[in-house]
Amino acid sequence: MKKANLISVTAGVKLKKLRIEAGYKISEFAALIQKSEQQLIRYESGITKIDLETLFLYLKALNANMCDFMQSLSLEFEEEDQKHLCIYKEKNKFNSQLADINY
Repeated sequence: MKKANLISVTAGVKLKKLRIEAGYKISEFAALIQKSEQQLIRYESGITKIDLETLFLYLKALNANMCDFMQSLSLEFEEEDQKHLCIYKEKNKFNSQLADINY
């Protein structure tokens, strides 16, 4: 999965979790922010990238802070990047060890 898609999916999952924790059914929340249920499903599943205005409306309706939301999203991807870096380093180390073996 491309990183841009992964960001949309991760943001969508976080938004859905916030909505559910706030006690909103998708139909209620769609009416509240004046979007269709289908559109919210697409945002929450990452099928459609959420625009900044809609993200703002979403978070405002949920009494969530935009900075906190973006920071948690950013931290999640920093952790993911660190995992990938460790895997890459281990792979290179292993390949180097294989190259040293005479067969």
